[in-house]
Amino acid sequence: MEEVIFSRYEKDSIIRKEPLSIHLLLTSVYSNIILSDFLLRGMKISDNNRYKILVVSTLSALLHDIGKALNVYQSQIRKVKKGLSNYISFGNPPHEFISAIIAYNMIKNMPLPYGLQGKSHYVACIVRNIVSLHHQALRNPFIEISRRKEITFNIGNKDRVNLQQTVKHMYHIVEKIPMNIFYAKHLLIIKDLLKEMIDIICDLRNHYQIMDKYVKSSWIQSFCRAIRELDIKYVWTRIISGLTIISDSCAVKTYYRMKYGKTEPKENSTFSVYFREVKLLVSSVERKYEPLFKNICDCSI
Repeated sequence: MEEVIFSRYEKDSIIRKEPLSIHLLLTSVYSNIILSDFLLRGMKISDNNRYKILVVSTLSALLHDIGKALNVYQSQIRKVKKGLSNYISFGNPPHEFISAIIAYNMIKNMPLPYGLQGKSHYVACIVRNIVSLHHQALRNPFIEISRRKEITFNIGNKDRVNLQQTVKHMYHIVEKIPMNIFYAKHLLIIKDLLKEMIDIICDLRNHYQIMDKYVKSSWIQSFCRAIRELDIKYVWTRIISGLTIISDSCAVKTYYRMKYGKTEPKENSTFSVYFREVKLLVSSVERKYEPLFKNICDCSI
């Protein structure tokens, strides 16, 4: 029997044990819905460019926490079960930067659809920036970057197994969901991209048998300078980074409510206005897409 890969695991809390595959999938669905139904609605933008934006945002959402699958994090569950720790810590090393490097290495060799053929490396760089900064949408990125001079991590066989299991489980969930007309458009892109990811993870075993990767801050600093100077090329990148953390928050709330009939306890009062707006967004989207979310949350691990 496969071990469950968690995006959150806390001692003595049933509702704070959230499977990573379901969290990533819910986040990508929310990202897709918010873009299609709210942000892009009514905008004068070609169908081709609309799909390109959706592909980038979907990849970012599907992979924003993929680094949490690594054994350096998941092995902490044993300590939690033994009472040596209260929860899995995803901050050392910071999971968003680990996720960014994994996302980059996966996407740069992926065949991409919707007019992005031959642009895999370009898209990989954009998604890397989005994923690395998805928590900084709620924090000052310049302060965070100054703390992260370099990070090193390895990807071993167990890590590859965990990564592949996470992506395959997302794909199998999407395959099981009835593709009715109402929400099929939000799943088709996700399904296509997940299918390509499964093959890419298989290739990681050959191309990156031991991956020692140093995450230098220079590329993040140059990216942040461009944002600060309001370079239009990076505006959508920053928007999608913010969209990813909003979708993440929505996904957490929906999972707890659909699975346990409860809302997530204990919210950070510093961001009380933000969480209030997220609650309003969740209630609006859930009413319209409740069958879709129930299908995802009810899938067994």
